[in-house]
Amino acid sequence: MHTIFQTDEILRLIVSHLANSSSRFATQWTGTPTSYGSTTFYSGSLGPMERKSIAKLARTCRTWEEIALDALWKEIPTVEPLFGLFPPSCLSSAHRHENVQFTRPLVPSDWTRFHYYSPRVQRITLLDTRYSRWTVDFKTFLSLSHFHPGGSILPNLQHWAWDTHRGAGDIVGGMCFLSSSVTSIEVTLGHTTSADTLFGFVYNLPMRCPHLQTLALCYNDRDWPDWSLEATMTALQSIFGLLPKLKRLSLPFFMDTPPFISHVGCIPGLLELTIGCPEKLVGAFVDDDSDEALVGIPTGPDNEVLFEDLASVTLQSTMSSCFRFLRRFSSRNITSMHLTVLHLRSSSQLTECVTLIALRCPRLKNFNIQYTPAQHDVSFDTSYFSLTTLKPCSELEELSIGHPRVAPWTDDEVLEAVRCWPRLRALRLNPRPSRMIKEPKLTLRTLWNIVKWCRHLETVRFFVDTSIIPPLNELARDDFQQLTATDPPSGTISRGSYTTGVPPSLGAAAIKGSNMISLVDFGISQRNESSTQELATFIATLCPLAQVQGGEQWREVATILR
Repeated sequence: MHTIFQTDEILRLIVSHLANSSSRFATQWTGTPTSYGSTTFYSGSLGPMERKSIAKLARTCRTWEEIALDALWKEIPTVEPLFGLFPPSCLSSAHRHENVQFTRPLVPSDWTRFHYYSPRVQRITLLDTRYSRWTVDFKTFLSLSHFHPGGSILPNLQHWAWDTHRGAGDIVGGMCFLSSSVTSIEVTLGHTTSADTLFGFVYNLPMRCPHLQTLALCYNDRDWPDWSLEATMTALQSIFGLLPKLKRLSLPFFMDTPPFISHVGCIPGLLELTIGCPEKLVGAFVDDDSDEALVGIPTGPDNEVLFEDLASVTLQSTMSSCFRFLRRFSSRNITSMHLTVLHLRSSSQLTECVTLIALRCPRLKNFNIQYTPAQHDVSFDTSYFSLTTLKPCSELEELSIGHPRVAPWTDDEVLEAVRCWPRLRALRLNPRPSRMIKEPKLTLRTLWNIVKWCRHLETVRFFVDTSIIPPLNELARDDFQQLTATDPPSGTISRGSYTTGVPPSLGAAAIKGSNMISLVDFGISQRNESSTQELATFIATLCPLAQVQGGEQWREVATILR
């Protein structure tokens, strides 16, 4: 073997290419030391083919063995491979799809193979579907913890994921793998999760994982949760204050009571907050806390400062639940906001929500709001907000709005709004409303306006009326007349689509399109078959490099533009 393959860094770089073959020419080589090995390598999930390739590499020779095993065992999809490291005589069954138990007490010699592989494990991810029938008896975890010679079972574990719905077993039993090295935990609750189990898990977190930075608790079930879970979390709400290094927190939708929010908001340095609801329960429940829907109701002491360092927010719940959080945010550094509103109590709640966000998040860069009404929301599903409400968010780079009804905005309202967002890169204005009962008020003039004012725009998605294709020369003349009416008569006018001191000349050559826009999605917009070529010319002039998407009627336009 060539001497170059005796270098540890070179070997790890080669293994990194094997682990991520899709981006083999974009691999970044870093020399950051880790707890196991001298350099870091690809940290993503390995597919079946990658695992087979690295396993073959580990069997090649001793030079490759250590580094290949590090990559192979760095992330495991379940705890099943760990129990496979023990002698078969220790386990109750050799079949993987049965309830695993230890048949006898473990002796020191049983741990020899386990200790060879366990220091390599850094991540236990969510269970793979191939292991959905595989379960571990609760007593097995207790035996594993009791008979371990000492120290941490997985000394270098950093990420621990547990899904009670898919055969992982009891949460408290699985906590035997946790240690002070763990910085990220992801747990999925279900109907099998008892209040005592959740209590034991949360209560022991500060002691087991004092350096925890990411905690994600989600609920995945088709039915309502056991409300004793909410009572348990409320009783343990002060525990979150004992995790001072927590940066990212994700909670189920039913953990939104004002006292609980106050305790979570006191976590110093919390940067990301997520409140999630299972898609199975969307539209299946009604919120009855009507007092939280009123913006003027006080929420606590005037000097109460909550969520002071928050930067990213994801809320998926009822509007009243969203208000509980939004009205308690003290941070002015929120740059990302994703809202999925499941239920409204009044037709003005959507406007009040967006107004509150615009006032409290002046540095907002990414804003995504999706209104998914329940069956009983028929009287409120036409609720909308003015797009100009978001004008104070001058640093906005991505805006996405989803709604079941057609947006009521006009070309002038969109123009007034986008003029305040010079850094806008992605714009999605409800391109596919599910309950369309009228035509949109937006026309193709909106495309002209955003091309002229948003010079960094890369993606635009909207629902527009294409029955009238405005001549580009007339649009240029109208804009020039507006500019000359407001700008000083002397000097050169430079604004957006053209730069000249005289009225723009006729012809498309005098109109400057945008080479930044790569995608124009017309959603469910209809078009006239007789104006296909004219429409393609209009789009090609404004967005010469853009790809066009839409329904079946837009395929011909896309073909012409190619």
